[in-house]
Amino acid sequence: MEETVYSGETLPLIEQIHTPFVGEVVNQLVLVPESSFEEERKAIEAAAKLWNVFIRCFSESRPIGPGDPVEFLDRSIRAMLVRAPSTATLATTIGQRVEFAIREAPELWEEVLKGSTEELEIRTSAEETGN
Repeated sequence: MEETVYSGETLPLIEQIHTPFVGEVVNQLVLVPESSFEEERKAIEAAAKLWNVFIRCFSESRPIGPGDPVEFLDRSIRAMLVRAPSTATLATTIGQRVEFAIREAPELWEEVLKGSTEELEIRTSAEETGN
């Protein structure tokens, strides 16, 4: 960084100050195959579907109203995504949702997971048979 400094004297003394500072330079290029972005998108969509099924079942199983834990969780997740809308933040929010599901309704979460596994098995066998 460079600065020009004046002394304030009647015969001004002008000096150039050079202040070194450390700056991180990233000079490496990482090529990522397009397929990994596609897999990531599919995983995020699958997690969102699981969460939506869980929340629907959760809301049917107990009273939901102002100040319920789901509302607080969603509010904190939205705040996180506003601060840092990255893939790492998405992964963190998915983890928080899973922790919430396990803590608040573990039996319901197991049912949702079992249901998604059965659906996956049905889809896989349909693809294998060509139906």
